Amino acid sequence: KAENQWAFFLVNEADSAMAFDITGLDKLNGKTVIVQGNTESMTVENGRITYGLAPHSAAVLLAK
Repeated sequence: KAENQWAFFLVNEADSAMAFDITGLDKLNGKTVIVQGNTESMTVENGRITYGLAPHSAAVLLAK
C-alpha cells in the first residue's frame, strides 16, 4: 500500500489453472483493480475480487 494504491502479487506454481479469491477488502469496495500489463480490470465488490491464472504464471493487480 502506498498513497491509496494497493498492489497484489499473485503466483500460480501449479500445473493447472487456479482462481485466487482475495477477501477482506472492504475498505476498497467500489475501487477499480487493474491487471498490470493487461487491459483487464475488475471492481472490488463486497470486499472481494477473484482472478484466475494460467499454470505457471504470475500477475500484479493494482487497486487505485
